[in-house]
Amino acid sequence: MGRRVLIGLAAACAAIFAPAVAQADTLNATCATLQDQLNAANGGDEVVLAAAGGLCSGSYYLPDVTITLTGEDGAGFQPTDEESSRSLYNGESGVDETVRHLVFKGNAAGAGGFQFYGSGAPTIEDSTFSGISETYSGGALEIFCNGHVVLRGDTFTGNTAGISGGGARIGAASVTVEDSTFSGNEAGQDGGGLAITTDASGDAAPTAFRGRVAVGGADVTLTGNTFSGNVAGNPTPASNADGTGGGGGLWVGKNGDAIDGAQLASIPPYGTSGGSTVSVALTRNVFDANAIADGDDSRSGGGAEFMGAHVNSYRNRFT
Repeated sequence: MGRRVLIGLAAACAAIFAPAVAQADTLNATCATLQDQLNAANGGDEVVLAAAGGLCSGSYYLPDVTITLTGEDGAGFQPTDEESSRSLYNGESGVDETVRHLVFKGNAAGAGGFQFYGSGAPTIEDSTFSGISETYSGGALEIFCNGHVVLRGDTFTGNTAGISGGGARIGAASVTVEDSTFSGNEAGQDGGGLAITTDASGDAAPTAFRGRVAVGGADVTLTGNTFSGNVAGNPTPASNADGTGGGGGLWVGKNGDAIDGAQLASIPPYGTSGGSTVSVALTRNVFDANAIADGDDSRSGGGAEFMGAHVNSYRNRFT
């Protein structure tokens, strides 16, 4: 009996003196207060951007702690016509971040979008990117990092890149893209809609399908996406590419593949290209009316091009 009492007292004391677990907060922001709220956020917090007052001009920087930036319906970013930078950047350290339910819209010159360089990786959900152009790679979204990137439920429409990735360019350890749409984007070189490179750590295709989902350690997982009306190898967006390219809708390769031209000089180190072959799980995607620009007969893959890849394909449609 006495021993049971002592054990009970010890447990009670441990509960009393255990350090309190910090609670995540929700910080509400307008365009005028957004950067202050981002700077004030602690790890795990959510910053919610109000839609009142319209899209936010200027450039904003995520903090060096893991947070979620969420927009109310219609909230987001568009530079003024005098501005020429991205709308959103990650912090200096590049920790994991989540960006959700935001609008990214280009100005008259095409400025805007999101740039992420660093050690962590972003998860981007339910966001739209339209009318944005970039002289180099990554028309609306430009990610070079060492983590696992996730795009889920996003829409990329009418964006252009002078080199690769008209809608988005991602270089990372691994990538998952789900239920997203890439439509009417153009690239001067590779990946009119989307260009991806990864570490190629698998060196083998996913080994099996369970139901409708590919499993088995893919470097790139693409599920339920739509690629339509995208064009690769089009030198019109900018003059940094020679107009030769592949993968009108999608281009996939490994980190180290030369698809970014002079931009590589300004990109911090990312990825390791640990293997020779990228493993790709391609499941229930639709590729419709994507193309390589007229006059480029040296490359293939109007819908998609995979360089040095093992691809496990299940119920995809190419038209």
